[in-house]
Amino acid sequence: MAWPRHLVWLAGVACACAASGLTGCSAAGVGPLTCNPPPQRTWALEVTSAGHLRWQTPLPMQEGIFGEGTAPLVAGSIAIFSQDDVVYALRLADGHRMWSWRGSQLIQDVFGWQGLVVVYATGSRMASLTGLDAATGQIRWTRQIAEAVPGDVAATADGGLAMFPELQVVNLSDGRVRWTRPDGVAAMAVSGASVLAAGNGRLTSYDDQTGKVRWTEALTPVRLATSPGELRLEADAGLAYLTGVQQPAATGPGTPVLLGINAVNGQLKWRFTPTPAVSVKTLGPGLVSVESGNGVTWLDDLSPATGRLRWQRTITGTTGQTFFADGQLIAVTSTASTSTGSGERPWAVPPGLLTAIRSADGHRAWQVMLPAVVSFPLLAVPGGLLVYAAAVRLPC
Repeated sequence: MAWPRHLVWLAGVACACAASGLTGCSAAGVGPLTCNPPPQRTWALEVTSAGHLRWQTPLPMQEGIFGEGTAPLVAGSIAIFSQDDVVYALRLADGHRMWSWRGSQLIQDVFGWQGLVVVYATGSRMASLTGLDAATGQIRWTRQIAEAVPGDVAATADGGLAMFPELQVVNLSDGRVRWTRPDGVAAMAVSGASVLAAGNGRLTSYDDQTGKVRWTEALTPVRLATSPGELRLEADAGLAYLTGVQQPAATGPGTPVLLGINAVNGQLKWRFTPTPAVSVKTLGPGLVSVESGNGVTWLDDLSPATGRLRWQRTITGTTGQTFFADGQLIAVTSTASTSTGSGERPWAVPPGLLTAIRSADGHRAWQVMLPAVVSFPLLAVPGGLLVYAAAVRLPC
């Protein structure tokens, strides 16, 4: 059973407080708690390509917020940020708030198409798509849809929105369904006007307008695990990056592997098997994050044409997430090291660090301190990066 997120958050507060041994607070529907949670804060920010903070806008505080956001979106001269069930439109030049819209479900992603901001949100049973006017925030249309897997919804080049596990494409212009396919998809990506789907031992390309199969290929030359969570599919510039687990001939753990596949015809171009490794994650074109068995994480930059290693960088310290920012910078988020003074509350949230690495050689370009840790994908814009930072504070 999937818990509603507000219940999960309250349960987390209760457990944290009980562990601390504090007394004297309560919350409705949960029973006696041991302390009252301090307020949470979230920010929308723009950091320049040189590592300077151009503007930061604190988003309005709400009772019981989780601080969950999505990757920012640019619609003309407006930057779109989301926080839980609210969309905020900020002026891209200075972060001034233009409008906001609140829905009834948690927002999982936002997309832009021809003057629209399309909001994908999920509830306990169903998901919804809502088309908002990018200039005013007024609702243009809304539709209920079957719930997809959060994080695996992608826009096509001609105004479609692909999702799974029931593979389907809908119109971003009005939410109408173009076509559907049965379940059985373990991973999905979009390459131009094609929808790529991995599952049942095969990788298949569909026309995003009609659903017609363009090509289908077996996942060879290695036998890959095909259950959800074991395959990850990304696509960029005509190349599909498929990460998975190579099944061993005998019993034992599988070996992480990355395949570079031509997205036009499905032909295998190269295969990359890092050692030692327990997981491989594709961050961007040719950039992968490799986690070793001894807790060390490093970045490998590969040639998209050949799959050969161009440079490698070990990530040290407490690292949150790594994002491919644009063609020049790689952004690595982490928590700043701070010492707790005698008068500082134990639940105080430390500031975050955003580190930029040059994609050409893997060397650090700059580092900037932010009011909180960046915990969601960022967006590269001309001359800078749009960042969502959340300080979600638990009481103990």
